[in-house]
Amino acid sequence: MKRLIVDGYNLAHCLGHPLSSKTLERTRKSLEQKLCAYASKYKADITVVYDGRGVLGSCEKHGPLAIIFTPDGESADERIKSLIDAAPSRSLTVVSSDRNIRDYARISGVTSLSCQDFLSSFLQDTNVAQSLPKAAKPTRNDVHKKSASLSEQELQEWKNLFGTNS
Repeated sequence: MKRLIVDGYNLAHCLGHPLSSKTLERTRKSLEQKLCAYASKYKADITVVYDGRGVLGSCEKHGPLAIIFTPDGESADERIKSLIDAAPSRSLTVVSSDRNIRDYARISGVTSLSCQDFLSSFLQDTNVAQSLPKAAKPTRNDVHKKSASLSEQELQEWKNLFGTNS
């Protein structure tokens, strides 16, 4: 089973979801539904980490999706790093467009993907569950490589999966 750690607000932003105090709860729920669907379809355990919403922080579990809100004084980035350090094996993929997190993952021997690459990778191969970690390992030469353009079929699949058929 694949294991992913997702920088929640980072991926929400990449998907074009509005992030304001009025839309925050709806944005998180929408993202979590999409990640649950992904986890079920591709047999993955996913931990999504958000910057906190309170003094104590919290962790919720919804099937294959664990949702972590960091407590005041701890950033999502810090929690993601501690999750990387605590991982029993390095068969883990971190999804974030934050360069600091991606560099930390690489140095720790963990695969990382930018949010855009995660979305593209997942569309380019119908058997993503097997290809995601292999395709995701960046080398020094391809860290800044642009994602390939999506075909019309891939774009439609993305829109259907993420509910953006507008």
